[in-house]
Amino acid sequence: MSKHGVEERVNQWLIEEGFIVKKLEAPPEAKISWGLDVNTPPPFQVNFKVFKSSEKPDRLIILIGIVVSPEHRKFLSSLRQEEVLRFMSRLTRIVLSACSDCQLTIQPNLIDPQTLTIASVLFDEEVEKGGKHVFVKTIMKILNSYSIIVSMFNEAYPVLPQPKEQKPPQMYL
Repeated sequence: MSKHGVEERVNQWLIEEGFIVKKLEAPPEAKISWGLDVNTPPPFQVNFKVFKSSEKPDRLIILIGIVVSPEHRKFLSSLRQEEVLRFMSRLTRIVLSACSDCQLTIQPNLIDPQTLTIASVLFDEEVEKGGKHVFVKTIMKILNSYSIIVSMFNEAYPVLPQPKEQKPPQMYL
């Protein structure tokens, strides 16, 4: 499967599944040969990336990044370091149990989690052999892992969304 063939096929599959797809605009230092910036359809739009590294062109990388909200960071900072480590270790175990093929990265560290990334690698061989089925299942694992992380933070420290200010209805005469 050619470089453009994989990109076109993956782009088509994402669109067929209802995802919103744009070309990934990455800086040159990212060393990406091509990539897609993808959002799940509304109402809950979750963003993830699908790309090929120019250094390892035989594989697709599916990546989702999660920023720990200021409210959740405040909650974690109120805990003893041992409690934060226990929470983050449990989160890691549960996420990796749900997606054993995923790589979970916590930055800058387990005691002060500010961002989490979940990545999964699909080799071209797997995409060729398994097709859309394998590709979409991998995306679902990544999205489910995202949901697990959000759920665990919300379970530990619920943060209710603030209601949006509603504008009065327009009246026309």
